[in-house]
Amino acid sequence: MSWYPPGLWRIQCLSNGGMFLLLTLFYCRQRGVKTSRKSLSRHSHLSLSSISRGINNLVELGLITKETHKGEDGENLPTTYTLNEEALLSACEE
Repeated sequence: MSWYPPGLWRIQCLSNGGMFLLLTLFYCRQRGVKTSRKSLSRHSHLSLSSISRGINNLVELGLITKETHKGEDGENLPTTYTLNEEALLSACEE
């Protein structure tokens, strides 16, 4: 989904910050930008704590998924977040 669903504004359970973060995720996806907390903060100009709160809310709602990554040596790499297209489309239709 390189576009955003036309009914995105219908998702009433999102705060303004949550909606802005969701739009930032769409932007990053379209541009091929990794969606770590730091990257989202850099592209949205929101603080890391605001990003964390927004991510937790979007994950709880099922609108995004959290993907943890490990390096070859087992070291933790930045966690990324992806849009759950099916849940987003469903939420936009409600």
